[in-house]
Amino acid sequence: MGLRLSLLLTLLLAASRAPANDVVETAAQYYAAWELQQGGDGFYGRFLEFGWPTDPDYQQLTSALADRPAADVLSGLLASGAGISLSATREVRGDDGKGGAKVASIMAKYRTQAGLTASLPAAFDPTCIPALRSRQQLVRAFRASDLDTWRWVEAPNQFALEGLGYAMLSEAGFVKEQLMRGDPTPEHAFFAYLALHSALAKASELPHLIFDTRRQRIDPVEGPLLDLDEHRYHFANSWTSAQDSRGLLEHTLAEGDAHRRSYLRSQSAVLLGLCSLLEVSDPKAFTGSGRPGVLTSKHHDQILELALFSFKTLRAHHIDVRAGRARSSSKSGQAAPSDVGLCLLSLECFLRNVDAAKAPPSFKEAIESERKKARTLVSRLGQQIREWCAPGDGLYDSYDLASDRRVQRTKSVATQALAARGLLAAHRVLSPAASEGPLLEAAHKTLIWLDDDRWNPKVQLYADEKLGKEVELTGVASTLGLLREMAIEFKDGHYLLRYKQLLEGAQQAGLFTAPGDHTPAGLAAQLALP
Repeated sequence: MGLRLSLLLTLLLAASRAPANDVVETAAQYYAAWELQQGGDGFYGRFLEFGWPTDPDYQQLTSALADRPAADVLSGLLASGAGISLSATREVRGDDGKGGAKVASIMAKYRTQAGLTASLPAAFDPTCIPALRSRQQLVRAFRASDLDTWRWVEAPNQFALEGLGYAMLSEAGFVKEQLMRGDPTPEHAFFAYLALHSALAKASELPHLIFDTRRQRIDPVEGPLLDLDEHRYHFANSWTSAQDSRGLLEHTLAEGDAHRRSYLRSQSAVLLGLCSLLEVSDPKAFTGSGRPGVLTSKHHDQILELALFSFKTLRAHHIDVRAGRARSSSKSGQAAPSDVGLCLLSLECFLRNVDAAKAPPSFKEAIESERKKARTLVSRLGQQIREWCAPGDGLYDSYDLASDRRVQRTKSVATQALAARGLLAAHRVLSPAASEGPLLEAAHKTLIWLDDDRWNPKVQLYADEKLGKEVELTGVASTLGLLREMAIEFKDGHYLLRYKQLLEGAQQAGLFTAPGDHTPAGLAAQLALP
């Protein structure tokens, strides 16, 4: 069987084509792919439990319209070359400067393990750290059987923490869905092994992306991260990269004062990515021949340390515990509800996966201490969003922390969805057995407003019509996530029906970009309203 895209992008979906000048933010692509993954086979597995329909129409909803498209989009991103290649990372290269040779042996091993019969290009080198943005255009006409034609035409040398975090998150989800839960095709199994290796390589690179606020530069750390002062250090927001004389990557802070700050959205994305990676980086989580040979207990311990450092620095730079408020930038007096909601999702993931029982003895005390702090922050930040929800007429995109008054007059779909997702996460942490509560009530109130004010039944989309004639990818993805989580939380098929309508509406509006000619498989950055 030839190497191919198994997505029904070509066969079942509208063959939309990206414009030649379509420049995409890779962070949004990875985030949206993750949300689609969450609505895949794992979601369908809950249908019998809740008494929901399991007919072919609903099976296609979770498979052909969610799980498979996400898998193919991620496979395409791994093969795109739009960023730093796997061979250039410390995880592969080490100190011997022979990264290219190692990648060739890695490809051969995963090809065998996945049962892939198709040959691979000799120079095939997966993308590891995605570029900040890139053009969705292929170097030459697409052929599914030739991975050389999957490469994108541009790979700008600028990178961002948010994209790195979401890439880790979606790759961890890819591994979970394909290798730990699903029955993947050989093609998707192969790319899932690559996704895990790519995610581990990102983690190995993170200690070399730590920003020193005193020296105002990226200052790589060789020693224990937990010895660092969390008020002085944090992961860099944006950087450029080059290889030194040994062939190892050197990262330089991007120019401009804005890049000297820490941003809650980016720090939350990387914390969420690291904590999700923890779940699939334990060698004991795999059984039999499905266990990736790359995994060792060293990886799990390294990611655990990074997750602790990530949480500590996020807390130090963005959260005033006494006031119960989070700020979106380390030098700002404002907060975006969407950022706080994403932060709550990352804190829930931290509490779920950072476990002292699975940690080395040297980490246990730090884990127990930080877990207590995380629970306190969940309570405070959940209350912060709940207070913004009190008027019941939707959340503004940004608030002033001193007065709690709006800074922006807009109320985007993504803000409502991510804030409500944060409320659900806070409820699951604080009252996991309760079927009602003030946080759930606030989330429900937000969705009611979103449904009443922003649902467009003609196109079956939540639309920011007052903000323009296009629907942003993040808005579509986050509302899919909200409806899915509301359906599970309330065990209510009405939310599932709206989820189905939204996913089908997004498909009709051109959410999925079919591969062909010089266009890669991907997700549209904006959906145009009629």
